[in-house]
Amino acid sequence: ENNRLSIETIGIVYNLVKCNPGKFSTLIRGNTVTLPGFCDSKPKPSEELTRRRKFLQRRAEEKEYNRMAHGTEDNPEKERILEQEQRISSFKNQLSITSNMIVSTAVSCGMGYYIGIQLKFDSATSLVFGLVAGILVMIIEMILFITRSVRMEQVIGNEIE
Repeated sequence: ENNRLSIETIGIVYNLVKCNPGKFSTLIRGNTVTLPGFCDSKPKPSEELTRRRKFLQRRAEEKEYNRMAHGTEDNPEKERILEQEQRISSFKNQLSITSNMIVSTAVSCGMGYYIGIQLKFDSATSLVFGLVAGILVMIIEMILFITRSVRMEQVIGNEIE
């Protein structure tokens, strides 16, 4: 396929334009001219851009589906899963606080008993040292727990307002 114009073709086009410019404009209307060295194809988008476009398109489709099916853009199933995860997280938090209180009380009771034995007291007196130490640590833990709870309620109250 020869991409070059011959001199005869150029002469025909020149005469056509010179003699009757209206016919030439109708001849070339709707055609494109490509110049050598230029390509009319767009550069290929990067993989990251392609992935991002697919993600955004999926998200838009999901929002549209949720809007049609549930009357809201948020998926109630996802909200239910998030609530369940929050309950599990809350349960784990409560479990860790409870276990911390039990372990710290038991350890301080054992330390009090050990200190009583080291100070050459009898077993009953050492046991009283352990119980007093355990009770004191339990009181301290309860004060810390109550302070944290009150502070969290204040933070949540400020976020709501």
